Amino acid sequence: MKLILSVDKYINLFVCVSIIIILCDVFWWYKLPEVFVGGDKLMILTYNISVGYLVSYIFYLVVVRLKEFRDESHINSIIIPILDEIHKSHALINDCLKGANTPNDFDENNKKNLKSCLAKIKFDDNIPRVGGTFLYTPAVWADFLDGQKKLTQKNIQRTFAFIPHLDPELIRLLTAIDNSHFFISLIFVSKFNAKLRQGNMENIADSYFEYNQVLNNLGQYINKLKSP
Repeated sequence: MKLILSVDKYINLFVCVSIIIILCDVFWWYKLPEVFVGGDKLMILTYNISVGYLVSYIFYLVVVRLKEFRDESHINSIIIPILDEIHKSHALINDCLKGANTPNDFDENNKKNLKSCLAKIKFDDNIPRVGGTFLYTPAVWADFLDGQKKLTQKNIQRTFAFIPHLDPELIRLLTAIDNSHFFISLIFVSKFNAKLRQGNMENIADSYFEYNQVLNNLGQYINKLKSP
């Protein structure tokens, strides 16, 4: 069933129409008298086209789509852990931001709230300890964010190694992340001197808000890949 559902919905729609036409002709239409001249030939032509389409569809499923589906399942088993790493990196940043603020005050999906939270944090402040993570040594926000950016970009490149097999929607999402204004902003932040690092992070709030939206969409896409 999953193999059939993986086929374009319009192709499946035409298959359903073809099956209905074939069944109607076999069990009902053949008994009806010819209503207009050439009606019988038109019905035979419609029947033959429907049978041809159904046979072509079965051939496509067995010879083409089945192999593609197996390849996609294999590729998904490889890329899902990589996509999870991208999503976990994003979640780690949000966990650190929650740790730097009152948890109930932090909402990454509220732009005004996000600006208010980031305005309280300086680039050279140490990130808070987050339980269950590798964050055991002091790191400042500027270095931490740059490190997560590089890790995410590395995982995106690992995923793009399979680009001939990737869904266009996934390519669009990963490209949006890689080219995000947030990542571009972090390039400039990485070049800040000690004085500039003493400034707060409010200026990257807008770009981080947009980044959050794309990562939320990626999370939904990952869940769709994992669904049975």
